Amino acid sequence: MSNGATLGLDAERFVSGAQSVKVTVPSGDGGAMMALSGSPVFPVSGNAFYGRMMVFWESAPESAVHWTIVEGRGLVPSQTYHAAYRLGGQHPVSNGGTFVGSQVMLNYETPDSYGGNGPSSDCWRHANGTVLPTGDWVCVEWHYDGPNNGMTFWIDGEQAVTMMGTGDGCVAQDASYPWTAPDFDELRVGYESYQADGARTFFIDDVALDTERVGCP
Repeated sequence: MSNGATLGLDAERFVSGAQSVKVTVPSGDGGAMMALSGSPVFPVSGNAFYGRMMVFWESAPESAVHWTIVEGRGLVPSQTYHAAYRLGGQHPVSNGGTFVGSQVMLNYETPDSYGGNGPSSDCWRHANGTVLPTGDWVCVEWHYDGPNNGMTFWIDGEQAVTMMGTGDGCVAQDASYPWTAPDFDELRVGYESYQADGARTFFIDDVALDTERVGCP
């Protein structure tokens, strides 16, 4: 957790059962993520898996704030540094001058580089105007495909964006920089942002993982 963000069970909103996980983030950058690691989930046979969760976002950033809701990470094969495959978004989308939402995006990061271990990256692949809706429950699905260095992001059953090998560009590398998948050993879900933003409230329910596509409830 960072910047005073909180994460916990809450009965305000839910899809099934009587509670969901609520992430509350005050103004500024930061957030809170839950992590799943180790047996019996990781390591995943074949280093590829699907996931699904229901999310409710009360509001989206109306400026170019980079945010993440799902992150798979692990050591890059034959290396000593980690890589992260992130699902989130960044750019505001408008229609006729009216704010529609924050465009979804895939992100590749090598976080150990900030401490001097491994190459810097911070690469992106943007969707074509697709946003993560606010004000209602939304089904989010993903596929992490380690052997093919790929990932795909679906919203309410429709493919929003996919990446196979490389993205659109990188902060610290050229656009052809390979998004080398890690040996996945951890999954994080929640909400976090990396630039100054307003307060955000984000709910998560019905998280599921499988080696085949889970589908929406």
